[in-house]
Amino acid sequence: MTIINFYHLTSGSHEKAACQLLEKCYKSDYKTIVKVSNEEVQESLNKTLWTFAQKSFIPHGSANDAKPEMQPIYITTTSENPNNASVLMLVGTMDGIYDDFERVFVIFDGRDDGAMAQAKGVMEKLQTSKNQVSYFQQTKDGSWAKV
Repeated sequence: MTIINFYHLTSGSHEKAACQLLEKCYKSDYKTIVKVSNEEVQESLNKTLWTFAQKSFIPHGSANDAKPEMQPIYITTTSENPNNASVLMLVGTMDGIYDDFERVFVIFDGRDDGAMAQAKGVMEKLQTSKNQVSYFQQTKDGSWAKV
């Protein structure tokens, strides 16, 4: 069974929301693949992770870095899994192989009608299989509330 959580972003950037969740993944010792929509988002997330946590560093890498198999968090635009991650995070895309992971986090922009429609379609498809699907919406203070 795969645990799949959809995160409906209502304010701020995909990168900030992803960093909040990635920090929790890292602290929980989950190896994570972050699949992003394009190289621009990949570079933006990479830069944001360097400065996100003021008191700690969130280790990560991408195809631009050596030894991808050693990275606890690996950012990519493809479906590769060089660090043998058990968690998949999708940022700006819903294209992923959900069944290959124990947990999947899908971050989408709720201010984009196309992204909303796509998220609903993917959720409906996944709820018919043997998955545990949950839906979270961002609150005004930036936290997440289960809907």
